[in-house]
Amino acid sequence: MDQTKIKLEHLELPSIRFLDHLIFDDGQHRVELIKYGQAHTKGDGVAYLPAEGIVFVGDLAVNWTHGNNLSDQDVRYIGWIRALDNIAQLPIKTVVPAHGDLGDVDLLRRQRDFIADMWKQVKQGLKAGKSSAELKKTVQLTRHGIFAADPQETEDEIESMCDRARTQPDWDFGDGNPE
Repeated sequence: MDQTKIKLEHLELPSIRFLDHLIFDDGQHRVELIKYGQAHTKGDGVAYLPAEGIVFVGDLAVNWTHGNNLSDQDVRYIGWIRALDNIAQLPIKTVVPAHGDLGDVDLLRRQRDFIADMWKQVKQGLKAGKSSAELKKTVQLTRHGIFAADPQETEDEIESMCDRARTQPDWDFGDGNPE
């Protein structure tokens, strides 16, 4: 469904809101809703089941060859990288991504490394005066396997990142390396 064509009268607004952390516990199961700050979108959060070691991450991570949407208008690349780092610190057995097969903590680390590597190369390239067309030809991401499996998708992601680069909070400092 095209989200831009949804009629607002069919949307149901959330009835419960939370700032950073909300816990549901019925004595048998515990579910923690955790926000990690602005990352893929303004409202990224995960659902974590600590006893089971399961985390539902939405679009913060995918496990398929179609890439991830790095072009959301509210994306914050450094925030996304840090969110994946923080989620990976949880005791996790299973990661449930928005798209693709189930994974484990390695999926989060690989998604993080892909985004971090792209951000570093794009930021350095733009600061060196390269155009997005040049960067689409020179940014090397094939070592990231499934995340860069579709060359056209990867080029589109690089172009989106170039378009949003100067709006990023860390644009004016650093070389794009989140370490």
